[in-house]
Amino acid sequence: PFPGRIIDANGSQLKPEHSFLGGVQPVRFQASEVGAVSNDSPTCPASVTLVPEAPYFHWFPVKPWPLGSEGCHVQHLLQCTEALTLGFLRPFATAMAWHQGKRHDFELPIESYPTAAAAAAYIIETLDAEVCAPVVLASPGEAGMEPEVLGPEHPLLLGTQLHALAQCELRIMLGTQSDIEISDAWVGLGNVAHRSATAVEAKNGRYPLAVHAGDHQVTVTHPALGPEPRIVALSLRSLRSVWTLFARAQVIIYSTLLPGGNLQVWFC
Repeated sequence: PFPGRIIDANGSQLKPEHSFLGGVQPVRFQASEVGAVSNDSPTCPASVTLVPEAPYFHWFPVKPWPLGSEGCHVQHLLQCTEALTLGFLRPFATAMAWHQGKRHDFELPIESYPTAAAAAAYIIETLDAEVCAPVVLASPGEAGMEPEVLGPEHPLLLGTQLHALAQCELRIMLGTQSDIEISDAWVGLGNVAHRSATAVEAKNGRYPLAVHAGDHQVTVTHPALGPEPRIVALSLRSLRSVWTLFARAQVIIYSTLLPGGNLQVWFC
């Protein structure tokens, strides 16, 4: 059977009939679909349009459409002495990205976007997203799964599915009024731990996360946050975001009475 749609001159879809001829399914043209009668040709269908449909392919018909000209297009096909090109099927890959709380889906023609880097650049341009870091693409996955990151030169093939990762920068600040950032905390996301070695800037404590878009729980451990680990819920549905966690600024005073009545005091 023909993998697609057959459309007559009136825009109606024609349905193939059942046949036992080796799987061939004929199409019957009704009387309302015939063209003008001439002296030297029988009454023929006015025009017919074929629209092939195949997964991960775009159909591009040639112009002008060869089966829409005047006369009998069936006779035209029979008189062809060489192959008649009706159009082209061009493969594409797909990508999905969350940005500013909205999901965006893309179909990427492989001839125009052959690599992950080309696809990432197209996503940035289409979303008009002002991000400080390049878009990171990965194989499909759900929130909580460790992503399989694709390199910039990773080739896009027929049916390749890509997910743009949500990149998050977690900042841990000492108090709400200071600019002191904690750079030696332990930050864990699922089974993945992020320490200061992956900080965006060496002069402060920032922890970059690149994860599948969705809801995540991050565990942060540091003495300034208390004896128990701090659990932080992150809703990551944008290409890039910055989250700040505040630790309590505490001053501890120790004192010791020295011989002679002098008092020795420590501030920590």
